[in-house]
Amino acid sequence: MGFHDDDDDDVDSDDDDDDDDDDDDDDDDGDDDDDDYYYDENDDYDENDDIHNDAADENDGDDDDEDDVDDYTLLFCRRAWTVAAQSEKAGFRGDKVVLAIDDDYSLRWSVLRYDPHMQQTERVANMENRLWATYSGVGESIFVIGGETEEERYTRSVVEFLMREGRWRERAPLAVERKCHAAAVVKAGGEKTLIGVFGGVGGVGASCEVYDVSQNRWHKLPDMREARSQPAAASLPNDGRIFVFGGQDESSDSELASVEFCQLGADWEAKVTSAHTVEFWQPAASMRTARRAPAATQFKGRIIVAGGLNAEGILNVVEMFTPPDARCMLGQWTELTGMNQPRSHFTLLTSTDLVFAIGTRGDNTVETLTPPEDSADCGNDLTSWSWSSKNPVENIDLITGAASIRM
Repeated sequence: MGFHDDDDDDVDSDDDDDDDDDDDDDDDDGDDDDDDYYYDENDDYDENDDIHNDAADENDGDDDDEDDVDDYTLLFCRRAWTVAAQSEKAGFRGDKVVLAIDDDYSLRWSVLRYDPHMQQTERVANMENRLWATYSGVGESIFVIGGETEEERYTRSVVEFLMREGRWRERAPLAVERKCHAAAVVKAGGEKTLIGVFGGVGGVGASCEVYDVSQNRWHKLPDMREARSQPAAASLPNDGRIFVFGGQDESSDSELASVEFCQLGADWEAKVTSAHTVEFWQPAASMRTARRAPAATQFKGRIIVAGGLNAEGILNVVEMFTPPDARCMLGQWTELTGMNQPRSHFTLLTSTDLVFAIGTRGDNTVETLTPPEDSADCGNDLTSWSWSSKNPVENIDLITGAASIRM
């Protein structure tokens, strides 16, 4: 998987052939497979380590006011760029943040604050090269998990960006090297914050693990029912269930429409050490469209799954999933208005009454799912909602990920 400056097509073609890279990774870290939980204390890890902080002292200090509470979105983007003059602080609404990532190995990737309403960006810090990772917002931090390094190798690395402090620190590594996996944040039993990580390329498609944020420790989960590379994952607030959508079956090189879910309740730690796949993972209704590399997010009690790609190409298809309940044991899918632009390897994020589709392979565009202009309220009936395009994020070639935090 390259992300070289000189040929954007390298990214597109490599993505379709992720399994070509798998022979480097089939033997990674298999020794941990039988552990109930794993974190090798002999690893070169110091929970107080800070990394990539050479830009931290360039931060603007906007976040010093403890009384202000704002939503921020972090976007991860590709291509080197230079800010000639930073936007005025007064112009920022403070509810979205972007991470911009350089494409050239000789240049630094950057963290940007982004406001999609004002369509402005502001540089915050630097970061190491990381592609095909996942980005999860927890509290005032963003966790960057796995992915591909500057040397084009899969990695176990997990790093945390502390937004208020503008610095990075290393966290306990994954059990196995992963890229093109999925991640979702969940509150186990409504209390403990966990980050679930699922699938990926290179023979790890069925495996999954969960990170206990407060303990800085990874726990193995029972394997999923199906091996999945490039799936999507999402959870609902105060629900405890994590749903994993679609992906690719590397053995047959075919896209998946299937969906499965697990539930992490107050007894999650005991459950993951004793449960087997058939007990832990439950099937749900399949998507109408099989796909890999879609995006998923929860919104108004449902989960929206959009985009992706299959044999027909990159998709603009959008489906809404109503999770299983007593009335519908497998859940139900509803087709929504398609996006204006086909997208894969992108991110869906939400605010109170909007859904943002951010980036896609080879592009840095943004569009929003909004209610009709004559709508009296922003209710749960999303079938009449439509997508509107916003200006591309400036000075960025490719957005590779995004996450939201609240401060």
